[in-house]
Amino acid sequence: MSINTTPYRTLLLFMGLLFGSLSLAAQPGRGAPDGDNREGRAERMEKFHIAYLTQELDFTTEEAQKFWPLFNANEASKKALESRRKKILEGFADDKRGTSSEVQTSLERVREIEVQLVNLRYAFALELVEAFDAEMAIGFMEAQKGFRRAMLDAVRQQGKPPGKSGNTGRPAGRNRQR
Repeated sequence: MSINTTPYRTLLLFMGLLFGSLSLAAQPGRGAPDGDNREGRAERMEKFHIAYLTQELDFTTEEAQKFWPLFNANEASKKALESRRKKILEGFADDKRGTSSEVQTSLERVREIEVQLVNLRYAFALELVEAFDAEMAIGFMEAQKGFRRAMLDAVRQQGKPPGKSGNTGRPAGRNRQR
């Protein structure tokens, strides 16, 4: 007799994404020394993302003309969903005394948005396969992973305290022995 673990894995994935999102939303913003605001950083990150993808995917002119409208439409849909999720998560922070039923309703709304985000990524990958080929779709996914890695490395380097040398490979706050 085997047990279908797929629903449990899905639940764990969504809970992990939820708590990861909550922890990121709870992080205080770090002001840049030159007084940059959050929108400026987001714009620079978006430009870096586009440059990174362009370099990694090495488009021909025709490929770029097909890819960027698809990518931009996908990003707009993703930003709309992430904005809705952010509003719900901000509601958690604003109203810490919500009833159990309100919290469950909010968690369900976040879960629905997470499902929509997963479905959006899947649909975009299928669009890439249809517009190009499987190799292009896989290349895009690899480039996305590389971009996330590059961004995490940049954040780690920026957030490193002065006088510390080397990276332990662990996130800040998890360096002590348990």
